Amino acid sequence: MSSVNGKVVFITGGASGVGAEVARRLYDKGANLVLADLDKERLDRFATSFEQRRVVYAPADVRDLSSLQRLADQAVEQFGGIDIVIANAGIGVYGSVLNVDPAAFKTGIDVNVMGVFNTVRAALPSVIDRRGYVLVV
Repeated sequence: MSSVNGKVVFITGGASGVGAEVARRLYDKGANLVLADLDKERLDRFATSFEQRRVVYAPADVRDLSSLQRLADQAVEQFGGIDIVIANAGIGVYGSVLNVDPAAFKTGIDVNVMGVFNTVRAALPSVIDRRGYVLVV
C-alpha cells in the first residue's frame, strides 16, 4: 500500500473491533479519519481520543443512506475529499433457515448488503475525483 499520510479514510463500524483498530493504525500513519458507527457513546469516546482537526465523525446507521451522505459531505467540506472507503460495518446472523428469526435475517441483509451499497454510494463521487479506492470488509 502506498502511504496514507494526509489521505482521508472513511470507515463504517469505526468505533470498535476491526474498524477501530484499522482507524487507529491509519491515524498513526498520518491519515485523517471519517468515522461512522451506530453506537454514539462508543464513537464519541473513541473519536475524541484523536486530534480533532484530523477526525470527522457522526453516529450513522449504514442502512440509512442520508446519514452516510451527510457525513461524507462533512468530510469533503473539512478535508477537501475522501480518498479511501472502508465499508466495515456488519453483523452476524447465525442459525439454520428453520431456526433463524426472519426479521433478524432481514436486518443482516440490510446491514451487510445494503449498508455496503449505501457506504460506497455516499462517498464514491469524492473517491472517484481523488482516484482513491474502496475496501469492503
